[in-house]
Parts: sequence; C-alpha cells; structure tokens
Amino acid sequence: MPRPERPIEGEGSVADLARELRRLRELADSPPYHQLADAVHVSKSVLAAAAAGYTCPSWEVTKKFVEACGGDPATVRGLWELAGAETRKSRASRRPRPRRKSSPKEAKPSPSPARSVVAPDPWRANTPAEYRYELRLLWRWADAPADMVLFRYRGDAGTWAGIARTTLYDALNPAKPGLPRLRTVEAIVSGCGADVEQWTNAWRSLRVTIYAEANPRPSESLPG
Repeated sequence: MPRPERPIEGEGSVADLARELRRLRELADSPPYHQLADAVHVSKSVLAAAAAGYTCPSWEVTKKFVEACGGDPATVRGLWELAGAETRKSRASRRPRPRRKSSPKEAKPSPSPARSVVAPDPWRANTPAEYRYELRLLWRWADAPADMVLFRYRGDAGTWAGIARTTLYDALNPAKPGLPRLRTVEAIVSGCGADVEQWTNAWRSLRVTIYAEANPRPSESLPG
C-alpha cells in the first residue's frame, strides 16, 4: 500500500497549485505516481514534488501532470503563473547582496531620476482576453498576495468583498472565455489598491461593445 502524502500546510499560490494538482489526481481515482510517470514520461519523483507544495514546478511538468490525470492544462495556467511569480519573489528575497568596498577617491554616482510607476490601464483592452491580461498586469503591479484580494475590507460599503480562490484564479486565467464577473473584478482591483470605478467602467463599456457587435442595431423601416 503506497505511503500517504504529507498534508500541505503552507499558504499562497504555490500551495494552492499543489492542492489543485492533488485534487485532479483524486478525480482520476488517485493513480500511483509511477503510473502517471509511465503515461507522460516524467519521473515519478518529479511529479510527486510538483504536488508537494514546496516550490513551483515548471510549466512542462505541470502540464504533463494535469494531462496524466485526464484534465485540461489550461485550467491551471493562471494559478501556475501566480505560483511562479511567488517562487521568484521568494528566491530574490533570499539572495544575498554582494558587498562592495567603497573607495574614498571614487566619485559617487548621480542619483537616477525617479520613474513614475502607474497602474495598468483597463481602457487599453478591446477584447475580453485583453481585459484579463490587463487584470493580470494589475496583479503583478500591485504584487498583491491572494489574501489581500480574497478578504479586502471595503470601508465605503462596510462589508467584506470576499471571493473564492478558484474564482480569483479563473478571473486571471488567460484561457477562460469572456469577461470575468464584475463582482470578481471589483474584489481584485480593490485588493490591488487601484481605481475600482475606472476598471468597472471599462468593463461595462467593453461588455456593451461586445453585445452591440453581436446584436447589430435594427435598421429603421422607411415609410411607404
């Protein structure tokens, strides 16, 4: 009998990705890792590590894991991107900075001019796919952890704008069709500290445009 996997105790996108991979494996009747490895020609240790929740696996490994479980890799692409960004940020924070001895005769470099960092603009989006792209850019721009978005307190309304993790990742998933739900957009934008009204207005404008393109205005009948 195979040894049971250790529970995933961490939080964040890497842990969420591992939980999703385990869920897909359970849906496939929990095949042993050696069976999955034979199906996609990836070592069982690599597949097991992908579902351990310690670090983000490569996209190729993630894709093979999902395919071996009979799933669609596109459904986890957004979650994988978030997990990869979280891993890179963690590595960068642990990387030691090289020490450099200063010379008394060395001239100090002039400070670089300050750069204006502005939030992504939802009005640049002309399609639902482009709107989701701008939403992912906003997530990167804000460097917002999932909990900031999932449990952001809306002081103006006096309520919690909570959404499920799967809802969050679906909204950021480039493979999903159409626009994400407006309430989801409001929660993400609020959690990222951006202008909610700007994003909702752009969402409504794009939705009306899509509807108008699919449903042309009827021509007026001329009097006989």
